[in-house]
Amino acid sequence: MQTNQIIHNNFNSKQLKLPLELDIKIPFDSEVRTFDEVFSKLEIKKYLIIDKDQRGRIGYNSVQMLKLIMFCQMEKIQSLRAMEKAARNDIRIMWLTDELMPSHQTIKTLWINI
Repeated sequence: MQTNQIIHNNFNSKQLKLPLELDIKIPFDSEVRTFDEVFSKLEIKKYLIIDKDQRGRIGYNSVQMLKLIMFCQMEKIQSLRAMEKAARNDIRIMWLTDELMPSHQTIKTLWINI
């Protein structure tokens, strides 16, 4: 009697998996969804100082950056480096900010202008 064993040599448990959409991974009763819904009802743009200078590179979206800062404050993330790390690792914040990954210096720049 022969046994046919299938060996998967090319399988890696760390490889890219589906779904790629972060929306699927976040529960509907999550606090980030509530935060996003409330934030979208506010007229934030009239309170932000948006620099109209067209020189240099295109900057980050100020509204998205404010969402990042406010949600991090809500989650008791205080330091700029911790906010940077959360923006890179926390899928809730990735979903909230459309996968912005600003550095701590960029967050500081917006923080000063608020």
